[in-house]
Amino acid sequence: MKRVILLTLLLALGSFGLIYSQSVPSTGDGALPCRLNCPNNGWMGAWKSSVNKAGGEFPWSGAPLPAPPSNPVGADGGKYFVTAYSSNTIEMGATAQMTGLIPGRKYTVKCYMMSSRAQLESGMSDYGEQGKIETIGGFAFVNFTSGGPFGSNVNQWIEATFKFTALYDKQTLGFIPETNTEKGGFVNLDLRGDWLTAEPCNAGTAQVNVNATINNVCPANTADLTTAITGPVPQNASVVWYNTPDHTGVPVIPGTAGAGTYYAFFYDSANGCYNTENSTAKVTVAVGPCCKAGTAQAQVSSTLSNVCPATTANLADAVTGPVPQGASVVWYATPNHSGVPVIPGTAPAGTYYAFFYDSQNDCYNTANSTATVTVTINSCQPTCGAGSQPVPLKAVQSKILCPATTVNLITEFHGGIKSPNIQLRFFTNPNHTGTPISDPNVGEGTYYAFYYDPANSCYNQNVSTAKVTVGYQKCADVTPTVQINALNFNPGVSRDFVVNLYEVNGGSTTGTVTLKISKLGGFTISYSPLSEISQVFGGTQNENGRWSFSEDANFITATSFEPIPANGQATIGFKLTRKAGALKGLSQNITATVVGGSGGELNSENNLTVTTISTN
Repeated sequence: MKRVILLTLLLALGSFGLIYSQSVPSTGDGALPCRLNCPNNGWMGAWKSSVNKAGGEFPWSGAPLPAPPSNPVGADGGKYFVTAYSSNTIEMGATAQMTGLIPGRKYTVKCYMMSSRAQLESGMSDYGEQGKIETIGGFAFVNFTSGGPFGSNVNQWIEATFKFTALYDKQTLGFIPETNTEKGGFVNLDLRGDWLTAEPCNAGTAQVNVNATINNVCPANTADLTTAITGPVPQNASVVWYNTPDHTGVPVIPGTAGAGTYYAFFYDSANGCYNTENSTAKVTVAVGPCCKAGTAQAQVSSTLSNVCPATTANLADAVTGPVPQGASVVWYATPNHSGVPVIPGTAPAGTYYAFFYDSQNDCYNTANSTATVTVTINSCQPTCGAGSQPVPLKAVQSKILCPATTVNLITEFHGGIKSPNIQLRFFTNPNHTGTPISDPNVGEGTYYAFYYDPANSCYNQNVSTAKVTVGYQKCADVTPTVQINALNFNPGVSRDFVVNLYEVNGGSTTGTVTLKISKLGGFTISYSPLSEISQVFGGTQNENGRWSFSEDANFITATSFEPIPANGQATIGFKLTRKAGALKGLSQNITATVVGGSGGELNSENNLTVTTISTN
């Protein structure tokens, strides 16, 4: 088993510092080349080398090597760089701290790597096979064995670049060599401090121009913060609001801000950055009392008639729009609410005016109502067979479940027994205007139920209160992927891998989801029944505790305890170990298959993924 000398990389170190100017130690900084007890120049665990000697002790093959691109001209033919050694039993690594990062901001790291060999005390080493540089959220590597015969790209600096999104204001940058030979080999790293760069931020650095105080506009008891903005907004940025001057916590919905103090920021969503970490664009919202009746006219039907056997009309049936919270509808025979209010449930023939009234503050919505209703009283002979009660419902809402596309309004919602001479009708409006729905098998929407007496051409209600809502649930579609750090295995090597199951159609799975992993002749696949960290790409949290596992001669089967949410994912971790008798050059496939129909899905064309692994 390979002995790790230094590769415990703390890839994410949080900090409470708020000074943001990103930096990383240059590999060429510090004292002369050294191998042991090197002075701290910001890079831990590595040698410092020149173009002539590795660690200042071991002559390079082909010396002098090319000078590092970060400082190609120096007194000794080039400044210094970091060197790390690796073999099939030993692996060195180096780490440095990136500081001054802004969490959520995107950054780019550029560096150069070079494979070299040196004359050691035990003889000439091999060339390094691969170099990798990484942090949490991103990595880059140079493979010195690809692109032609081995050795065709050694002793030359090769650029490597990657991007990442910062999670902390300090993060560890790791440098890892890889050489799977007995003699081992060297990989060199050249990185200048200003090669850590932040993506441009469209939010700029200027403070947002705002009015210091705004008020609510009645009848609302909240204010719209957007009305406080007085200056321009940078292109490709927007204004967001927080309760804190350092944009911590949850953003405030600007259109419904209650009394309090708020801070404005320019925000670039594409690059995840703000104009400032300390906003002085402060707005105070002052909320005063309002008449809950508002100022809008009541929405009413212009005409109304009695519902037999009653010989008067109920004015409440004429109200078609919403009533402000904290107010009620009152009726007068005059447009200026003079005189005595009309009792709405027993209105004789005549013209009536509707008002919203706030009894707590003794105020009306208007002094001149235009919400007029003309009541006519019809003879009540004969009696309408549809009655006057709402259609009884056994449910008021339902969802069409995939793969169905319709639901039957009658069987799904009707909860009563009707006379054979009375029809059950559904409309898409509460006033039974237009044509009733001819086919009760409908898609998503809102529908209103009525009883209808065809003999007397009458309905049970002028305005239906039997309202039902039909929604739609999409089908789930689950597809797998496999992630593993490397595909080649030396004797006795074990390596974690994870299977990610993605729901890609916007529908949560229903029932169980079943995954099958094919067993391999040259490798052993194992797993833990507990949720743990799988060592994949710097550490990936698996969800094994939510799955049950079983095995037979050919497969490992994992079955979910919980559904995968719409557009969500599940991660299952496994360990792959090369068997003792596996021959060199063996190539086999990890096959991960989502069993057709799992979780209620219909599409099986994307249910399989194959990853090829081999032995060295």
